[in-house]
Amino acid sequence: MVWGAVSRAVRTPSRVDRDLKQPSEFPVILAGSSDFESETLIAYELGYRAQVGSRVSASISAFYNDYDDLRSLSFTPATIIPFFFANNLAGETHGIEISATYQAARWWRLRAGLDVLKERLHVKPGEVDINHALNETADPERQFSLHSSFDLPQHLELDLGPRWVDKIYNNNSGAVGTVPSYTEMDLRLGWNPTAQLGFSIVGQNILHDHHTEFGIPDSTREDIRRSVYGKVTWRF
Repeated sequence: MVWGAVSRAVRTPSRVDRDLKQPSEFPVILAGSSDFESETLIAYELGYRAQVGSRVSASISAFYNDYDDLRSLSFTPATIIPFFFANNLAGETHGIEISATYQAARWWRLRAGLDVLKERLHVKPGEVDINHALNETADPERQFSLHSSFDLPQHLELDLGPRWVDKIYNNNSGAVGTVPSYTEMDLRLGWNPTAQLGFSIVGQNILHDHHTEFGIPDSTREDIRRSVYGKVTWRF
């Protein structure tokens, strides 16, 4: 199957964009703007999906997104403060998404996925953004995931889900901050003694005690930690 789409999306201004005053009394440091307009997006997508034999299915899609009037943070020329929201950013993102499923055996299924994202956002000529468009691009360029599912004897299920996430470049007070790339894995063991009753134990982020997924590189940045939980399911 081949498919394509052209779409338009609009984010209308929120009360924060237009009415914010922080603090609420003088002197105001951060403010919304009554001139703030809607952010707009034109999205172009093209994809291909196929069943390759009896065991393999795959899909690939490409996208191009054209953004305009994105939210920026400006300052008042005469007094510097208050800083206020404006629509001084524009740019584009593009990338591909690839996924595949392989039924290796009656009891074993593999799923893999790869995402590639390129972001190019900039301040419009003659305009200002204190954050240099870095607030809008805190996303990994590449991500890869693999999911392996086993249907074992005695109504047991085993799921393994390793993943890799690329480095993130984000806003560190108007300069480029980074979040390191990481590799992690989730694990699930399930037992279904009847069609209605199921038990499972799940381990998340089991490869490391902790890892970073977001935030600027300082002492306040919080890490995601390894966790384990149990689950009981009753279907009726």
